[in-house]
Amino acid sequence: MNRVLSFRPILETLTREYTKNFREPDLIATILAETIAGISGYREEGVKNAPLIFLTRDLPTLLMTLKGNDAIPIGSGPLSPITIRTLLKVCGPLGNGHDWGIFLRIEEASESLHYGVFRTDRFPLHESSFQRLRTLNEATVGIIGLQKIGENLIELRDCGGRFHYIDASGVLEMTQNPTLMISHWVAAVTEDAPENLRRKMESFYHRIAIDLLSLTHGTLAAIVPSGRAYPDFLRDGVVMNEPFGLVRAIHRYVKYRDEAATLSLSSYGALIRKMMSMDGITVFDSSGEVLAYNCFVHEIREPGRVRAVLGGARKRAFEILCSHLNQDLSCVLYRSQDGYGLCRRNESINPRLNRHREIPQSFPPE
Repeated sequence: MNRVLSFRPILETLTREYTKNFREPDLIATILAETIAGISGYREEGVKNAPLIFLTRDLPTLLMTLKGNDAIPIGSGPLSPITIRTLLKVCGPLGNGHDWGIFLRIEEASESLHYGVFRTDRFPLHESSFQRLRTLNEATVGIIGLQKIGENLIELRDCGGRFHYIDASGVLEMTQNPTLMISHWVAAVTEDAPENLRRKMESFYHRIAIDLLSLTHGTLAAIVPSGRAYPDFLRDGVVMNEPFGLVRAIHRYVKYRDEAATLSLSSYGALIRKMMSMDGITVFDSSGEVLAYNCFVHEIREPGRVRAVLGGARKRAFEILCSHLNQDLSCVLYRSQDGYGLCRRNESINPRLNRHREIPQSFPPE
């Protein structure tokens, strides 16, 4: 009796839902399953990477749909799992950081697979390539995307609106639907942004959130309602003495659209990513400005009361921050080093945050 268990048959069954319109649906499903298995624990020289991968039959359509440019063919091989292993080795390191995406073009007539990289649209105020895929509902386009959005979470999505989140860890721990978690946080951090800039700021913070989910480091962020006094319990950190300037930088870009304004936005994005990758809490207000970073909170235990919190220091700090949601904070975002995340907010403060309440909060979303 074979007592070796594998989750590959489950993956192949799942991916067949996405390959029905291909000439060889079972074979393409095997290719997708191999790609998911390959990126779930992908490392290069011991470093964890999180490439974007898109499968298509028509490369020009892929580039036009996802606003990609400068496609560079790198190699080809038979339509088999062996080719996937090769392309991950030669293209995987190039796709880390999401500046370049990896394309897999299926040549059905010759049953071959051609692969390479293309330059994604990394401008801070534009939708990312994968976010463009999320907003599509055109099954005839024929694009399937894979993205690693956490230590163990992989997003599988096609252009017809079908999607799954695959947890490759096997750990029994509840996490929010990552897309829902990000949308709540983005809505909260831009709630009081200037009306004419809100859409641009939403794209800006959506990109940051996606990048943070792909990192190996955890993060913790809190949002103070705009106009409210900075909380005293978050003063153990680097508190800004002057306005951070992100709103001003976006205003400058909208007005001038020159090289200096573009570089300024990219630099602000890089700086916020670094702040949110530090051990402490990054504090924002609901207009999108940074108020403080690398902040720490200290738990005050009541005599005779001990409340168990599963997790490390970051998870305990998250629970403390959540206790302030009805007082000083409107939203708290948590992501563990293992890739599990939660976003909690005070829905009574900002009604815009209620727009997704009908969607289940637990993982998986379906």
